[in-house]
Amino acid sequence: MFSTKGPTSPLWRSLAIEFEGRMTLAQVRDTQKKVVAEFNVDKFPTLVVLPGGSAEGIVYNGEMKPDLLLKFLAEYAPEETPEAAAPPVESKSQDTLGILNFILI
Repeated sequence: MFSTKGPTSPLWRSLAIEFEGRMTLAQVRDTQKKVVAEFNVDKFPTLVVLPGGSAEGIVYNGEMKPDLLLKFLAEYAPEETPEAAAPPVESKSQDTLGILNFILI
């Protein structure tokens, strides 16, 4: 997610929890000019899915509504396996953001 907002929104955090173990969600601020330019982002917010490998990024063009974002991201997230559905083993060395599979750039 490319955003002008500094703090992570509750919506983005809830999506990170929903897709934990299936995909990593990240937020890039508009102030990160090099990354913004690399992905040709010219409006904010913009959501880009990176499928991996040499595949091009896929830009979401819908409304930023929870149900629509969930549906879009689900198209690109691998199916949840029973192992992935199991709650993570808590470790005192893990921080909350790591547990959420969330990266803030």
